Amino acid sequence: MAAAAALPANKFSVYGKFLRVVVGAVVGVASTIMANISVGNIPYGCSEMDVGNFFSQAGHVINVRLVYDRETGRPKGFGFCDFADEASAQGAINTLNGADFNGRALRVNWANK
Repeated sequence: MAAAAALPANKFSVYGKFLRVVVGAVVGVASTIMANISVGNIPYGCSEMDVGNFFSQAGHVINVRLVYDRETGRPKGFGFCDFADEASAQGAINTLNGADFNGRALRVNWANK
């Protein structure tokens, strides 16, 4: 449908550059809607795996991203956690906000609401 409509633009010149249209199949796209939370006050010595294991008590964790300082490469103490569903993310907010994680009280909130 939309791919067929784009095919006539193949080899079309724009500012001296030629467009190339390639039609392909979408592979590996997740059909689930993820819920994203932000996590603050993470101990600096923790890894993504440590955080993921801790948050898995609230539900199925899809991904954890910690934020690192660009110059030093050291963690900044906050990050994001993706859950498979909104109910698990809400459970993490309700039960783990203020929870002790390696000696620090976590701050857990919605990241995308």
